[in-house]
Amino acid sequence: MNLKKEIDKIIKALKEDRDYYIAWQSNIAMCMYDEFRRNKVKISNEQLHKICNDGAISFLNLFIKGAW
Repeated sequence: MNLKKEIDKIIKALKEDRDYYIAWQSNIAMCMYDEFRRNKVKISNEQLHKICNDGAISFLNLFIKGAW
């Protein structure tokens, strides 16, 4: 298996399939959300959801641009 080739397939799918992108975004955001809650960070749910979604989008945009 060629890792770069497989990552390129994922990136292509993220660019071309909006539902696939949103699935990744949601999963990444929920991981962040769970960590905030496990660590008992004091923040409103509204703020937390925004921060987690913004973070997930930032990660995906960097990943898609090849910053990995």
